Amino acid sequence: MYRREQTLPFKCGLWSCWTAMLMVPVGMIQLSGANTLLHSIILVCIGSAAILGAILGIALVSREILENRSWHSKGVLCACGATFAAVLGCLYLAAGFLSTVEHLK
Repeated sequence: MYRREQTLPFKCGLWSCWTAMLMVPVGMIQLSGANTLLHSIILVCIGSAAILGAILGIALVSREILENRSWHSKGVLCACGATFAAVLGCLYLAAGFLSTVEHLK
């Protein structure tokens, strides 16, 4: 039986992974919006949040899996989803950065 202190980093990792995956549809909505400087800056923020949430979530989940030497299926699935979210976050970050540079010219 796990104590609460032992599962807290794992749960935080799962929440971080889910937060990163939540940024994917938000970025899609933002891409379909009007093309202004504010939308470009928001897209950069969404991409950064997806990348940072995925990195934090994957780090916490993988650390907990390696320490306990057991594979948690929820953790592995969330880490895979967060990896996908991080890739899309990189695309959002690049699109937002290029759009911001274009608006500032």
